[in-house]
Amino acid sequence: MSFIPSNQCRLEILPNELLIEVFQHLNCRTLREFQRLNQRFKSIISCLNVCFVLQDESDDFNAFNPTQIVRVEMNFCYQSLNFQHLSNIRSLSLDYTYMTKEQIIQITQLDMFHLERLSIENIMSNLGERLLHTSAQGEHFPSLRILQLGLNTSDQLQLLPKRTTSNNRVRCLIINRWKWSRLHFLLEFFPHLSWLEINLDDNPISTMNLTQSSHSLTRFKITLEHCDPYHSDRIFHLMPNLIQLCIRANIGTNLALVYFVKLAKCLSSYTPNLQYFDCEIYCYTDENENTGEVIRKYHQLFKQIRCLRGEHQNRCFATDMQTYPYGNQYEIIRKPVTKRPSLNKYGIHYSDSDDNDDDMFFLKFLADMLFILFLHLFIFCSSAFDIVQLADEDLRYLNERLQLHDHMSREDALNSIIELEHFYTGLKNDLNGSPSEMVDKAWHAHILNTKMYFRFSELNFGRYLHHLPFWSGNQDEAEELNEDISMLDKLKILGIQNMNETVWTLQLHETPSSDGITN
Repeated sequence: MSFIPSNQCRLEILPNELLIEVFQHLNCRTLREFQRLNQRFKSIISCLNVCFVLQDESDDFNAFNPTQIVRVEMNFCYQSLNFQHLSNIRSLSLDYTYMTKEQIIQITQLDMFHLERLSIENIMSNLGERLLHTSAQGEHFPSLRILQLGLNTSDQLQLLPKRTTSNNRVRCLIINRWKWSRLHFLLEFFPHLSWLEINLDDNPISTMNLTQSSHSLTRFKITLEHCDPYHSDRIFHLMPNLIQLCIRANIGTNLALVYFVKLAKCLSSYTPNLQYFDCEIYCYTDENENTGEVIRKYHQLFKQIRCLRGEHQNRCFATDMQTYPYGNQYEIIRKPVTKRPSLNKYGIHYSDSDDNDDDMFFLKFLADMLFILFLHLFIFCSSAFDIVQLADEDLRYLNERLQLHDHMSREDALNSIIELEHFYTGLKNDLNGSPSEMVDKAWHAHILNTKMYFRFSELNFGRYLHHLPFWSGNQDEAEELNEDISMLDKLKILGIQNMNETVWTLQLHETPSSDGITN
C-alpha cells in the first residue's frame, strides 16, 4: 500500500525550500516512497539528514547514502547494520538484546567523531564497564554530550579510577541502576556534568566519606529504592550549585515529616542556588494533610507538597500529583484480615484483627522516637549556644505519658516534647520565662518521674531545676520573671529555628498558665 496520497501532484508546484522543510518531518519509509516518484524528489531527499527507526527487515539502509543517516534507533536484531559506514551519525539508541557480537565490539572501539547522544538498554556488566571508561576518556566519542545506560545489574561492575581528558564532554548522564558505594566514580569519571539522572537501588550508606564533589552539576534527578532519612540526603553536599532537583523515594515506615525536615536543612545548608524542586515520596504511615501543612513551612520550595492518601496507610507526598498513584511499585498491600479466637470470661469469641497490628504499633512508636532523635542531631547541629537534649529513656517515657495519660495525639505529643527541649535550652542559656500550656504539660509529666527528672536536672543544670507554679504566696518570685518578652520570642532571639509556634500560642484554658521556674 502506497504512503503517498492521491493528491501528491500538488507537491510538484512547491519550491525546493518548502519541500525540504516537508521532507525533514517524514520517516524513512515515507521518504523511500517519495524517492520513487520522480528525480526531483529523489535529488532533494538525497540532501537530507535521515533518522532511522529500525523495527523490522523492511527498514533498509540501502535507499540512502550512509552519510545522510544522523540518527538510528534499533528495536530489533538488524545484523546488516555496520557502524563503520555511519560516519556522520549523531544519535544512537540501541538495545543490547538485539546487538550482534560484531556490533558490540564496534560500539566500544570505533571512532564516532560526531556522535552526540548514545543510549543503550539492557546492558550487561562487561559492556557497561567499557562504555563508561570509553566515554570518560573521550577518545572514541569526542563530541558525546548525552549518555544513557540501562544496566541489567550494577553489582559486578569493576570500576577503577581513571584519568579523564579534555575530550570528555559528557554533560548529561542517565543511569537506571547504580550503587551508593560507587557514586563517587561517576562524579570522578564525568567532572563536567550539568545533568544527572540516577536510580540508587541498594541500601544507603553514610555519605560523609564521599568527597568527590561536582560544581558543574545544576540538575539532579534521583530515585531512591530504599531511602534512609538519616543518610540519603547528605549527598547534596557534593552538589553545591544545584538549580533543579527531583526526588523519587521510598522511605518505608519512616515518617515523611522526619524526611522533609532533614531534607530542608540539607538543602538550605548545601544548595543555596536551588530554584526548582519536585518530589514523589512514598511511605506507609498514618500521616495526613496536617503533616503536609507542617512540611510546607520548612522550606520555601516545599509549598506545593501535598499528602496523597492510598489504601490503608499508604501515602505519597508529591508536588505535581493530585491523586495517589494506585498500583505503584512501593505500595504495601495489607494481608486480609483474619478472625482469630480470643478468650473472655464468657468463653471463646472471634475478633477481627490483623496479625501485624502489634508490629505496626511498634513501628509507629519506633518512628516517633527516631523523629525526636533526628531533631536532636540535625536541627541544632550548627548552633553556637548550649543545647539541652533529653535522654532516650526520657523521650520514650514522655511520648507514652502524654499520649496515654494526657490524651494528646501522637503529633501533639511529639511537638510538645520538642518544644520542651527548646524551653530547657532557653533555661540552660539563662533565659527565664514561662512555658506554654502544652510545654507545661510535658514539663509536669517529666517532673512526675522524680528519679528520672532529678538525674536529668543534675546532668544538664548541675542542680535541681524547680518548677514555680503561680499562687498568692510567691508573687515576689513570679515578678522576677521578665514577661515583657515572651519565652517564644526569647528563644527565637537566642537562635533556635523551626519552632512550632502553635505549641507556644495555643490556649487550652480560658485563664493562661503563669507557671515559670526558679533557682
